[in-house]
Amino acid sequence: MSEVLEWNPDSDIPPENVSPGLNEGGARKYYGPVATGYDAKRENADKWKNEQRIITGWLDELPETTALIDVPVGTGRFIPYYEDRGFDWIGIDASLDMLKESLKKKTKEDRGALAQASVLDLPMDDKLADVSMMIRLTRWLEPPEVVRALKELQRVTKSKIILTARVANHPYARPIELIESALDGWKISRTEAADGPDYLVIMLEPVDEVR
Repeated sequence: MSEVLEWNPDSDIPPENVSPGLNEGGARKYYGPVATGYDAKRENADKWKNEQRIITGWLDELPETTALIDVPVGTGRFIPYYEDRGFDWIGIDASLDMLKESLKKKTKEDRGALAQASVLDLPMDDKLADVSMMIRLTRWLEPPEVVRALKELQRVTKSKIILTARVANHPYARPIELIESALDGWKISRTEAADGPDYLVIMLEPVDEVR
């Protein structure tokens, strides 16, 4: 799967810092020092640690042959885990500077790829991946964009979508009802709180696969 889409950091004509045609307000702030200092500012926080524990715990249940899309891949916080597990993965981000940071964590040339694109319009075939992840993005998407992003992830994913969302008691909350409105033949199968009861890690699965 990782051969389908790849970003070449050595290209003579690099892409724009932020993928065009994208209204991801957050993506436009993640460049320069914000990108290079992203992990250090967050990795010791309980929220970060809880996300890491929950998400990798869920991914531990998957086989080594898993094909996975991580969008936005950000600084590549999960790349060492993907490499340890032997997953076939593609990391996608709208920010070129975040991709440069994630490239530093990629150590296996024969496994995994990075690409610049928008979650709102993924340049890949239907049902390409077994699993897709969308971590720490819903806050930066307008409600209609959350719906559009989730529809794109359902299009390219076969079995599981993992996302995070603050679902209540915040100016940028994206309620469970909004997430459910985007689902077509899928349903919320698991949730776990990562930062109080309103910030959730959420798993989506096709209805016919949920027991």
